[in-house]
Amino acid sequence: MHPQIVCSADPNFSAMSIRDLNQYSVSLKTLNINTKMARKTRASASPKTPSKTSKSVSADSTPVKSPAAAKTKKALKAEAKSLKQKEYGYVSKLQATQAIDELKKYISRSKEEAKEKSTKADLFEDEDQSEENSDLVLKFQLKKFYTKKSEFKPKLISLAKPYKNIHGNIRTCLFLRDQFITSEEEVEKIEAAQIPTLAKILTLSQLKTIYKPFEKRRELLNEYDMFVVDDAILSSMPSTLGKTFYQTRKFPVHVRVASTKSPKELSHQTLTNQINKVLASTAFLPPVGNDISLAIGNLGPDFSSDELLSNLEAVLKHFDQKQLVTVGLQAADSPVLPLYYADKIYEDSDVLENVVDKDAAEESDSEDVYTKALLELADENTVKQVLGKKMNAHKKKHPKAKTAKSEGKVSKA
Repeated sequence: MHPQIVCSADPNFSAMSIRDLNQYSVSLKTLNINTKMARKTRASASPKTPSKTSKSVSADSTPVKSPAAAKTKKALKAEAKSLKQKEYGYVSKLQATQAIDELKKYISRSKEEAKEKSTKADLFEDEDQSEENSDLVLKFQLKKFYTKKSEFKPKLISLAKPYKNIHGNIRTCLFLRDQFITSEEEVEKIEAAQIPTLAKILTLSQLKTIYKPFEKRRELLNEYDMFVVDDAILSSMPSTLGKTFYQTRKFPVHVRVASTKSPKELSHQTLTNQINKVLASTAFLPPVGNDISLAIGNLGPDFSSDELLSNLEAVLKHFDQKQLVTVGLQAADSPVLPLYYADKIYEDSDVLENVVDKDAAEESDSEDVYTKALLELADENTVKQVLGKKMNAHKKKHPKAKTAKSEGKVSKA
């Protein structure tokens, strides 16, 4: 028999044995364990929600952008608009369009003013000259010289719409080496080939004899619109033609007149292709300077603004933005309308450091050696005489040094 536990304080409390009490406590423990396991399973099954403390920590850890740093919608739209406008890399399409429109207005105004002031002499004005005055010229200013030596080999840039033979009335003169024209039959063969725009053929010997006088060369320049030269005799053109041809935009452009398979025979097909290439391009001579001008079209009714813009884009691709200072458009005597300005004209590497004059240093060293040798070989009186002569000769060669010293003495006094 187990002893009984009696609680007299609570009348409702019934007496139970120690064994029953132990079994009851064990059942309570198992019940608590089961409830804890059930809670864990429910917590793992349900999605986790961050606690308030974790929210506060994460909110404190992430930096908050200030309203000044954040871009507004207007700024983003303006930036996107500017990127769309600069379709030509470093030149704005909108600005180029406005410049072309203003130059067209300028040309029309200048023509109206010329008509009002016209006289009988102006009625005989050459049409080609008026067309040349309305050419649209693209001007570049470079940071450095394009070349250090004079070059007479033009650079060609193909255009989207050619402007040279827009009316089909251009006349081309070809300068050819003597070995290709030895008889009249060869000239007739070239004429029968009907090479486009070719109106005259001159050999190098003819240029040196018939067109040696300045007046003859001037007449030749005014008679034809374009000049092409056999690339084999290009180097002799500056001395043969003189500066008259190279001061205008009619400078001779080199072409290949023979095929690669037979370089000693004149090829009509090669010559035709080369002349067509020159007609479809604009050219410039590499300057010993930093200014380049290229004609890219005509401001007359034959060219629309979109066609001029396409030619502008074709030329801009051949020039690196890092090498440019300014880019502008001009027509005849009009002012240059700017399209681009460089933010930085020169780099830090372009600035020269203080350079020591080596000649002056060597001269001073040689004088010191000379003085020491005199002191070793001669007496003091002889040394004074020799040094006096040397000093007088030095003062005659460098009078500025003498005046500078005298001015320094006066200022000290």
